[in-house]
Amino acid sequence: MEACNIVAIIYCPAMKKEHFVFFVLNFCIEFVLDFLYVFPYVLESWIMRIMRDGILKKPAFFLFCIVVTIGLPCAYGEWIPAKYAGAFLETGVGARSLGMGGAYVAIAEDVTAIYWNPAGLVSMETLQIHAMHAERFAGVVNWDFIGAGIPLKDHLALGFGFFRLGVDGIPFTELRNPSYAPGDFYMDDEGVRRQNDVFARKYVNDHQMAFVFSFSKRKSVRFSYGGNVKVIRESAEQFGAWGIGFDFGVLVHPYREMKFGVVLLDGTSTMIAWNTGRKELISPHLKMGLAYPFRIASFEILPVLDVHVNFENRGHASQVALGKTSFDFCGGLEVNRDRIALRVGNDKGFVTAGAGLRISTVGIDYGFSRHTDLGNTHRISVTLFWNKNHFRKLLGS
Repeated sequence: MEACNIVAIIYCPAMKKEHFVFFVLNFCIEFVLDFLYVFPYVLESWIMRIMRDGILKKPAFFLFCIVVTIGLPCAYGEWIPAKYAGAFLETGVGARSLGMGGAYVAIAEDVTAIYWNPAGLVSMETLQIHAMHAERFAGVVNWDFIGAGIPLKDHLALGFGFFRLGVDGIPFTELRNPSYAPGDFYMDDEGVRRQNDVFARKYVNDHQMAFVFSFSKRKSVRFSYGGNVKVIRESAEQFGAWGIGFDFGVLVHPYREMKFGVVLLDGTSTMIAWNTGRKELISPHLKMGLAYPFRIASFEILPVLDVHVNFENRGHASQVALGKTSFDFCGGLEVNRDRIALRVGNDKGFVTAGAGLRISTVGIDYGFSRHTDLGNTHRISVTLFWNKNHFRKLLGS
């Protein structure tokens, strides 16, 4: 139907050029949305064919295929696409990335690649452990991450990460005497005159967590790929939910020092099941990044740019919206010299900044983001780099 519309427009001389361009873009977007809808069924059919032909020989991949094959039919049954259901996983990890505006898909070649692009894990030269704490929106929201990345033989790498976003100590309030208005005076059961005020009956925590297992492999000096399996846990008072999802990423060096990264998040639609019976889907979304490091004298310069694409019909909540597809842009710059780095960026229209210091086997980073309505965000992270020689002995290489 879309193709017929395009043909009709081509043969309509009265159609303005900008209208023609709009309809062409709309056709392309609809095509992508249709592909994303059909993709899970195609993937399921492909997996079943491989299993039937006896190609699977590795138990880990066999288990992965079983999980995906079982999950996909369920995902398109009673499950409901929920806008912003996975918003907590869009926060980002690492203070370095925040200082560069959250543009990190193409340069995620450390342990934080667990979050940004699993394909970059294989670029690590030694064991890394990363811990981060952030206080968002004037300290109301706590965002924490701890992860470990392990390079292995044969150009392989594994990663393990834990994320937690929480609002702690939320007061549940009520009036001491609901029969009276706030501020009124009344006599209690003991005959004492009291003023009717509001008090905190109890305090609860609202938190969202994710446990992530990452895998990465380098196919050549210019190409690597990776994937994530993530288990999600959400809870608020007596309500709770569990979920599972998959991410897929690639990292390419197309020209000289240029780096290009692509990651498909929630690639098979992440499923979240609540104890109330509600079943939600996190729709697939895409992140693309480009970076080109270069040197000027003794300074290392690293400009980066990311484009985030969502298919949830976010409209005015995004920077650019075309139908159900929305686009957000992030960019940043890092200047590094003698183990000291200064950073500046723009995260979807908000200014960010940061700094980093490398001392022996310890890296310390700080990031700052300013939000006009929700207050400032401060993020601190520490990365431990295992001694390379000791690590090689541990691997027996």
